[in-house]
Amino acid sequence: MPGGESTAMALVGEAGGIWPALKAFVAGGTPVWGTCAGMILLSDYAVATKEGGQALVGGLDARVCRNYFGAQISSFEKVMSCRLDEEGKQVEGEDARCSGVFIRAPAILKVGENVE
Repeated sequence: MPGGESTAMALVGEAGGIWPALKAFVAGGTPVWGTCAGMILLSDYAVATKEGGQALVGGLDARVCRNYFGAQISSFEKVMSCRLDEEGKQVEGEDARCSGVFIRAPAILKVGENVE
């Protein structure tokens, strides 16, 4: 499951009727992978959610915290040096620059004993 905005993904999934199918798919034992919002949605428990809680697909015996590293407003972009030379040293100059985007992210607070 992709990253994105977990609340919006849950609202669309519930309204579009795909939520029961996703839950059944995961519960059926098919391996799934989730990054960022996808990981939140696949977890069995989420803290620091919107009022009323976060709709979850579940299946991953983990407790996650949404926005662990701050709110959306805490995300930022920064121009940085992104090239290394053959020896692994940072290369300076305009042609070595790129834009780094740093977004808020969830954290895994706890996993079950059978989670690797």
